[in-house]
Amino acid sequence: MGQSVKGRAMKSLVQGLSSLFLGMALIFFISPLLVYWFVHGDPERYLWIIRGPYPFSHLGSGPFQLAVGLLLIAAGVGSLLLSRVFARMAR
Repeated sequence: MGQSVKGRAMKSLVQGLSSLFLGMALIFFISPLLVYWFVHGDPERYLWIIRGPYPFSHLGSGPFQLAVGLLLIAAGVGSLLLSRVFARMAR
């Protein structure tokens, strides 16, 4: 016969969540490059950022930028894994 209305709605929701997490993963993977460009794109902006309060004042240091980049990439991997889980559930 086919799926019930509730089953189709659930499948549609799961597919939507899969797409959402896939999009978030792509954004998270691109974010370290965007953060680097934002901080180092202009010398005046760089000075403005590192003179700011705590999290921004540390963006001038390499280890802190590396930690932020790795955290964003880890969030991307987590989002990608969630996307795959939801995609598998939608089958």
